Amino acid sequence: MKKEEIIEVTSGKMSDELYNKLSKGKKDRNKIEEYYNEFNLKDRDIRDSQIGKTLKNKKIGTGEKMKIKIPVRIPASFQNKIVNTSVAFEFAEPVKLLPSEENELSEEVKRIWDVNRMDSKLQKLKIIQRSETQAALIFFIKKVESDKAINVDLGVNTNNQIKCRILDYKSGNFFPVFDQYRDMKLFVFEFNTNYDESIHVWVYDEKHIHKYERKGSVWTYAREAHGFSKIPVVYLSQDEPEYYGVKEIIDRLETSCSKLGNSNDYSGHPILFTVGEIKGMPDKDEEGKMINAPIKKASGPNGKPQHGDAKFLTHDNAPDSVKLEMETLENWAYSLSSTPNISFNNLKGIGNVSGVALKLMFLDSILKAKMNEGDNKTDIQRIINVIISGIITSIKQDYSSMATSMIYDVKFGDVLPNDLADVVSTLVEAVEGKVLSRERAIELLSIVENASEEMEKIENESQKTENKQLNNK
Repeated sequence: MKKEEIIEVTSGKMSDELYNKLSKGKKDRNKIEEYYNEFNLKDRDIRDSQIGKTLKNKKIGTGEKMKIKIPVRIPASFQNKIVNTSVAFEFAEPVKLLPSEENELSEEVKRIWDVNRMDSKLQKLKIIQRSETQAALIFFIKKVESDKAINVDLGVNTNNQIKCRILDYKSGNFFPVFDQYRDMKLFVFEFNTNYDESIHVWVYDEKHIHKYERKGSVWTYAREAHGFSKIPVVYLSQDEPEYYGVKEIIDRLETSCSKLGNSNDYSGHPILFTVGEIKGMPDKDEEGKMINAPIKKASGPNGKPQHGDAKFLTHDNAPDSVKLEMETLENWAYSLSSTPNISFNNLKGIGNVSGVALKLMFLDSILKAKMNEGDNKTDIQRIINVIISGIITSIKQDYSSMATSMIYDVKFGDVLPNDLADVVSTLVEAVEGKVLSRERAIELLSIVENASEEMEKIENESQKTENKQLNNK
């Protein structure tokens, strides 16, 4: 968008023509709706290869005896499995924020992070991004209500508090506006409410929210400061859903499974086949069941006696080809999306494997998570920067000098269980072999949250032990 047009938008000069230019780069909402329905509502009537279109309802009979035959349709929800497992390998364990220096500002950032439950919000945010292709985290300043601040750590936040909410498909339309250098200059959030028929268009820039309201072709305008020194939005986007590379495999797997279900309904259960006259058909709950087939004399001198017969018809040939296809498709769906099949049946027989062997078993998913670490770290650092800008602007301006020299790194957790004894033994050997410092070894130990504090406790305990031994001599 051109600089002149951005200036018009932020000056209260909105029009239908200008809004069309503003929203030129937004994603197709109809497409996002399809992604939402497929993931959350198990809609299988989107693609031609899905069971909603490959397995149609059929009319059986004519006239008054006509009825609708609804086939078996089984949505397998591989989409949810792929997305949720992908997010779990990256964010199931809380991330660790590592500031370049510990001070009052870093403590306030950590407090706001915890109060807003950012770790759980990150999980939800990433699930939305990878299922709907876009998500946003929008921050705002809220006045502290002292009478409602029960069991809440306010810190220095005595007047204002920083809150945030997640935007998804159900929230409305939202999209960033970039300049020619791909820097976000505006963020637009469009929504309507249940109590009026207006369309609300909120445009965020670095200092203000420009609140437009459209009724028909008439636009009204209001502006207010949002309390941050930068656009208080973290926008996440990707081209296609996480499962999109294997969508045809999933569709075929669901179709094959559904057709097998229809086949089983037709011929999977025994069918009683009778020949001739049968008497005494037993009730299904009767004990000591018996069928009587009376014998009739044959007509003519050489004729054989005639009697009825009853036997069950069963499917003699197992559908091996269907089984092979479904197993192959399932393996492809997991392997091509780098998703481990961690069902109980697959894991119950692995026994006691070492930590290294366990990581090798899940290497594909670990590599996928590592490949996404760069983007994930950028998103988290953007969240931290927005929080810091809100602290300095609306809560504690005295912290501004600390912000200039503070840099945050991010450490991601490991969702796989570790063999603690094996890890400790390895770290002890590394320290004794003088290839690793004690402090670094403690940092690598997953059960320790703060390595420097742990080192200080160890030294204090060692000193107490030495003093006690000296006193006993």
